[in-house]
Amino acid sequence: MKVTAVIAEYNPIHQGHCIHLANARKDTGADYIITVMSGNYVQRGCPSVISKYERARSALMAGADLVLELPIPYCTGSLEYFAKGAVSLISKTGLADHISFGSECGDISLLEEAADLSGRTDAGQDQRLKELLAEGVSYSHAINSILDLPGNIKELTNTPNNLLGIAYIRAAKELAPSCGFHTLKRVGAAYHDDSSGALSSSAIRRDLLNGPDGLHNISGDRMPDEIKASLLEYLKLYPPLSEDDFSLLLFYRLQQICEGNPVSDSIKVLTSYLDVSPALAGRIIKKYLHASSFSGLCDKLKSKDLNRSRINRALLHILLGVRKRDVDEYLQDGYNYYIKPLGFKKDASDLLHMMKKKAHVPIISKNADAEALLAPPGLRMFNEGIKADDLYNKTACASRKRPFICEYERSPIILRTDGSLGYCFSS
Repeated sequence: MKVTAVIAEYNPIHQGHCIHLANARKDTGADYIITVMSGNYVQRGCPSVISKYERARSALMAGADLVLELPIPYCTGSLEYFAKGAVSLISKTGLADHISFGSECGDISLLEEAADLSGRTDAGQDQRLKELLAEGVSYSHAINSILDLPGNIKELTNTPNNLLGIAYIRAAKELAPSCGFHTLKRVGAAYHDDSSGALSSSAIRRDLLNGPDGLHNISGDRMPDEIKASLLEYLKLYPPLSEDDFSLLLFYRLQQICEGNPVSDSIKVLTSYLDVSPALAGRIIKKYLHASSFSGLCDKLKSKDLNRSRINRALLHILLGVRKRDVDEYLQDGYNYYIKPLGFKKDASDLLHMMKKKAHVPIISKNADAEALLAPPGLRMFNEGIKADDLYNKTACASRKRPFICEYERSPIILRTDGSLGYCFSS
């Protein structure tokens, strides 16, 4: 049995992702494709525009056989956390032969060379890299400032998919050394291109958030028709979400921390959350009272030293309660304590049976089983994810006055051979 793993957000999925999944299967000779996917929150520090279960459904329709959830500290973490958290999860399935990803260059040898060269930091350089990242400097600028990389390698680190691919390779060398690598050259729109009609998740998010007709205007060459039809059904029930749907929750949280307390105490609390530096904490205290939305506060906090994604992540971590001390403990313990399937194909049962035999951590296919299967650090990570998901789901349900379903009552999606959907209620 050959298994290839793909790390993704699919926020939302588009034709380029479908092409990647098909080529990953063909080029690596994979019998099965596992996708490690962000949950209800994503790496740029925002809620996913569509829920994790609907995105898992899209991934199965697009060609994945099994979709696993990347826990909150990693799916909302900086580049290194995101990459190492995802690769660790892949390794702990005990199944993957290859890790596949898209890249702007499409040259796996060049990306491996870049991973090797960018990983050659001495103790002093490594400390300086950590300091720069803590200050909010982007990874590409930070690594290029401390290492004299060749021009072609330096150029690679200036594009987002190349940079992610390099991070995956570096993480795999440490955490999944038996895995090979596969990349597919990204074609079409740039990663951050949100112009109308562009083939990118950014562009489709913009279309969705611009109004109820957004998805109707997405053509078949941007998103497969069956996935579009499924999303249309989803959007009849739940709205697409953005960070601004969480504005009041964020401001209430900041009021709890800041109002009526000495500034020094507020800074101490704020800096206990992941990605919040003392300088950023001070700026938050000064600026939040004059902002009217989550994105508006980000605009006020943005500076030449802090990029938008870093600020978004910091605010989201404050809102969701993602603390540095907890994440440090998770990293020391090997990143992941459990595997949580979000969905799978019915005809991939052999893959699931094999994972149950080979996995290095418990598989949580029924949320209620977590308490019996996980020790305290892992159970804390799991429960933090449940609370964050309930916040996401309540926000979506409240806007349409839909009945709320607790995350503990949800189960993985099953895509049957005939294309119909079901739900798994047993472990």
